[in-house]
Amino acid sequence: MERIDRNGGKPSVTTKSGTSSGYDLLVGAVGVNTGALKLFEEMGAGYRAPGTTKTHICELFLGERTIKTHFGNAMHMFLRKIHEDPALAFRIMQKMSRRILELDKELANPGSE
Repeated sequence: MERIDRNGGKPSVTTKSGTSSGYDLLVGAVGVNTGALKLFEEMGAGYRAPGTTKTHICELFLGERTIKTHFGNAMHMFLRKIHEDPALAFRIMQKMSRRILELDKELANPGSE
């Protein structure tokens, strides 16, 4: 696609070769990191591409000895934007606490289930 226009209230697609066709419905199945979204924004129908956030998840093996030395039995949680919904953070911590207690019991009494 080279361009998307509106012709008589309907979308019209122009290809890179210059061919143009009108449609009753145009659905764009594209990723957020593509230039195609700009074509939809420029069409004039009020579409705005969504914002994106970069994330990274990493798991580091530190070993039991290092964990006991530096963290002991403490749990550390980092919840971004906690001020936006403190109740959600509380519910998350409640569920995590219950699961940790369950795991503790399972580890203390293996095979008792």
